[in-house]
Parts: sequence; structure tokens; C-alpha cells
Amino acid sequence: MPRKTYVQDPATGKLVPKEEYRRQAPSAPSVLPDIEPFVSPVDGRVIGSRPTLRDHNAEHGVVQHGEYGENGGQAYFERAGRARQERLQALDTRSRQERLETVIRAVEKYS
Repeated sequence: MPRKTYVQDPATGKLVPKEEYRRQAPSAPSVLPDIEPFVSPVDGRVIGSRPTLRDHNAEHGVVQHGEYGENGGQAYFERAGRARQERLQALDTRSRQERLETVIRAVEKYS
């Protein structure tokens, strides 16, 4: 019968069979694989390397969807939507106040 190897889980302190243990985050630097070449939807150029992608994104002011976090960035887009609504609401309140002040000044000026 072969010997089993165990690893101590740092979070729980329990011994876990090595083949079942998965680290949550790498403890060392990692190397990203090459990207598959694709055609940019922004300008139609073929992007085939990370430096080209980085330059393209900087040139056009865009980012990859995955850079917004987990779940394809859904949480980011929900937060951004709420922030946009708050800004629009504040703009609406501020513009309403500005219109009111303009009307008051006009009434005072022409009365």
C-alpha cells in the first residue's frame, strides 16, 4: 500500500491529503501564458502579444473586461452604475437649484 502525503492547511491547521490541497493564492511570482491573437473591436488591428495589447489599451483608453474583477466584472459594473446614478441625481439636484437661483435673480432684476 503506497504512503499518503499530507499538507497542513494554514487556514484551518488540519492535515489534508496533498492531492486534495489547493492553495488559494500563489506564494511566488507566476508567468502568464501568451495570449491568443485576436482582432481589436476598437480599430481592427490584430493583437498578438501582451505588450501590443498594453500599448493598444493605453492608446485608445480602454481596458480588458476581466480587469474589473471576479464574475466578469459584474460587481464593478453594478458599483459604477450606482455611482453614475448618484452623480446624475446630484447633477439634477444641483441644476434644479441653479435654475431656481437664475429665475430668482431674473425676477429681482426685472421687477
